[in-house]
Amino acid sequence: MDEEKKMREDSHAVICNIRRLRLALTHGLNKRLASSGINVAQFGAMAVIEQKDAPTMGNLTDELGTTMGAVTSLIDRLVYAGYVERQRNETDRRVVRVTLTPEGQKVLTHHLTWGSEKIIRFFKTVSPDELKTFIEVFERLVDSIENNLADL
Repeated sequence: MDEEKKMREDSHAVICNIRRLRLALTHGLNKRLASSGINVAQFGAMAVIEQKDAPTMGNLTDELGTTMGAVTSLIDRLVYAGYVERQRNETDRRVVRVTLTPEGQKVLTHHLTWGSEKIIRFFKTVSPDELKTFIEVFERLVDSIENNLADL
C-alpha cells in the first residue's frame, strides 16, 4: 500500500473515532444533564461563564464559536431556568455581562464533579504512558489545525 493511501485511511480512522467520541460523550452528557433541565450546549456556556468570570455576550459568542443570536437564545433559556443572570454595564448599557447564579454554580459544580469521576474511570483503560502520548499527539493535531484554518 502506498504511503499516501495509508495516510488517507489513517486520517479517516482518526476523524471517525473523534466523531464517535463526540457523539458518545454528547449522548451520555445530555442524559445526565437532563436531570437539571439543561443540555450540553447550555452546560458548555455555563462552564465558559465560570471560567471567563462574567464574560460579555460578545466574549461568549467568540468562545462558543457561534452566532450572537444562538448565544442570546441559549442564555435566555439559562436565565429562565435560574442558572445565569445578565448584568448591564452602568456606563455603557450596550455591554451585557453574564454571571452564574448560586444555583447555576451548584449545578455546574455537581456535573463537573460527576464528569471528572467518569473521565478518570475511562482513562484508566490506558496506561499512563499511552495517555501522555495521546495528549501530546492530540495537542499537536489541534495546534496544526488551528494554525492552518485558512487551508480548510
